[in-house]
Amino acid sequence: MYKFKPVFIFCLGVFLFFGCAWAAPRCRRQKQQIQQNPPRQTQEVAPQVQRVTHAQAQRQRHCNLYVIYSMAHRGIHLPRTNANGLDNYLRNSPNWEIIPRQNGRLNHQAAFNEARRGRTVLVTYNSRSAQSGHIAVICARQPKTWSPSYNANVPYASGSVRGRRPATIPLSHQFAASREPNMAYFVYVRRR
Repeated sequence: MYKFKPVFIFCLGVFLFFGCAWAAPRCRRQKQQIQQNPPRQTQEVAPQVQRVTHAQAQRQRHCNLYVIYSMAHRGIHLPRTNANGLDNYLRNSPNWEIIPRQNGRLNHQAAFNEARRGRTVLVTYNSRSAQSGHIAVICARQPKTWSPSYNANVPYASGSVRGRRPATIPLSHQFAASREPNMAYFVYVRRR
């Protein structure tokens, strides 16, 4: 019995080596396919979304995915679509209200006050074209800051810009002032 032990161990090692060498590229291909074509959620499955951790949301480098994961972390479902699609969804959803404009301009103070009250506030830009817009979450932890481009005090917004890691920066650093006519603030209201 002891005569065959080294041969057995050698054969087992060879088998494991070649088995892993065969399986590793296959696992990588499957992982890439899942990342490129993630499974879609239907409306029936949506309420049973898994709990999303803050770390998962922080890894998302697309503004829409960051917001979707952040809202899932808060228990709010958003459809998996681009920023323009999210803007259209928020406009038509009974659970979201648009914050009215003041003198034709965004009402930054009202959005900031709603966020300070603990309500979820999103800001969107709809490009109204095939090119995707932008979306971010308003943060009330930091005071508003003066923006010369907006000529107003603007709140801080949390989101991902141009594929960078998500950060909380002034609204004027995420949205150019020239985009203000196509921007809107939305506040989440729980309606059952």
